[in-house]
Amino acid sequence: METYDSDNIPGLAYWVDSTGAKTDFPRGATSAFLKTNSYLWNEEILEHFLEGRTEVYLFGLASNVFDLFHYFDKVYYLDVSDKTEVDRLTSTDRHNPDHFGETDEQIRLTLQYVHNSLRPMALKSGIVFIDASKAPSEIYQQIVDL
Repeated sequence: METYDSDNIPGLAYWVDSTGAKTDFPRGATSAFLKTNSYLWNEEILEHFLEGRTEVYLFGLASNVFDLFHYFDKVYYLDVSDKTEVDRLTSTDRHNPDHFGETDEQIRLTLQYVHNSLRPMALKSGIVFIDASKAPSEIYQQIVDL
């Protein structure tokens, strides 16, 4: 089984402004940036990455992830408490090329996005929810047991 963090796949993720032009994520970005820019996955890079792989677990999120479900046989929503979300966002062990989650404002906006957009969209899409507060091996076992 191959597992990947989407942040570790070169060229997969990028930021765009309201016109669709690529932009850089400024360290310490405020709500002004986050409300007018989107974090996307490049569909061509994703397709190329998945070619020839038979069993891949890809962990990550982008604004257009719901539009890319057709590339996957199964999709899961890894559900965690707000405390776990914050702990993971602020973990110094996290590979985080954009340094996202370093400010209180970014954390607040992330939790707001999870509650107001992401979680409701996942529920509406019929995605299977997994208790992701557990250790990775237990999360994997939940998926295998489905």
